[in-house]
Amino acid sequence: MIGDNYISINGETIPNPAALKISYTNEESIGKAEAGTDIGTVRRLLKRTFAFSFDSSSRGRAKIKTFCALAECQAVIQGETMTGRLRLTGESMLKNSEYVANTDGLWTLTVNFIEK
Repeated sequence: MIGDNYISINGETIPNPAALKISYTNEESIGKAEAGTDIGTVRRLLKRTFAFSFDSSSRGRAKIKTFCALAECQAVIQGETMTGRLRLTGESMLKNSEYVANTDGLWTLTVNFIEK
């Protein structure tokens, strides 16, 4: 169990994700030497992308979309502070949820945080 206040963006807590996947990329240019060995330049290893899925009310949806519109933000995930880009990749509204009191619908948002 990840507990409350698992993620904050620019110092503001956002709802806990319903799903989280972390992927890694290695930025390097590798070629072959005449002897057949690898030779190259490593720019960055283990650059992380966090893929989140959030179940949210229309209020939480608006909050997350505001952060996704920023060029850059600071996120605290699992207690680690990092700078990067928060990007909305999709959203869908739960069928008939527009009739739920005090909201304009219940939403599932997919969001990526790409470490700088």
